[in-house]
Amino acid sequence: SSLAFGVMTAVVFTGLTDQSLGDAIDLAARMSNGHVTIQDRGYRDSPSLERTIDGNAALRARIAADPDVKKVVPRISGQLVTATANDSFGAGFVALDPTLDDARSFAPLGQIVAGKLFAAGDAQGIVLGKTLAHNLGATVGKKVVYTLTDKHGEIVSGLGRLTGIIATGAPSADASLCLLPIAAVRALIGYGPDEATQLAVYLGDQRVAQAAAQRLAGVVPPGAAALSWDEVNPDLAGFVTVKVIGSEVIEIFVVLLIAAGIFNTLFMGVMARLRA
Repeated sequence: SSLAFGVMTAVVFTGLTDQSLGDAIDLAARMSNGHVTIQDRGYRDSPSLERTIDGNAALRARIAADPDVKKVVPRISGQLVTATANDSFGAGFVALDPTLDDARSFAPLGQIVAGKLFAAGDAQGIVLGKTLAHNLGATVGKKVVYTLTDKHGEIVSGLGRLTGIIATGAPSADASLCLLPIAAVRALIGYGPDEATQLAVYLGDQRVAQAAAQRLAGVVPPGAAALSWDEVNPDLAGFVTVKVIGSEVIEIFVVLLIAAGIFNTLFMGVMARLRA
């Protein structure tokens, strides 16, 4: 019974570890570009707004037809400089479609603490992280100018009016996050109507990400790659590997310890009978 208890303990511990790591992977996917990311083959080694894919409706439909895929959304991401009359700061931007993205696919959208996300068709909408907005002296309704490099390497600027402020609780994100409407960014940087730097693909189960990425690699056009979350985020993948190995070592130790206790009990019983 002690051995059974030890095995049960190990199984429960494995389940809890698996759930916590799964939750961490899902959150990371919702903070970035999905469980699987479709992007230009060279983008990971050399991120640039010049490296794009055509995320047209037909391609998105083919990806969505995969049995493990729950959602596919286009994104544009990169770096820019935000500025107000008070100051200017560098930031990382994500351009998204408010009719396709929500808090279930992009976690920061559920963390807006002032104002709201820009509406579809709002070409001047902009949402900033709480610290970035504070540093810029920007409040909801105020103007923010953003400057970036377009698809052809030219410097371009856009004018936004702050519609919302996000507080993720992560200092780096709150100090550098900028959200923009994808249609306005496409027009500003010279993209076509379906052009994007990524298609973020969300799955029903993060554990099938590698298999799904391999299948989707046969669906995407030449020059594009389908990358599972561990390829896009190797640091998180390394952390997960260490945690899994650590939990397996603990499970083996628990079982061996209980087995040793049972063996000792049996041995002492045999010795007692021999002495009798």
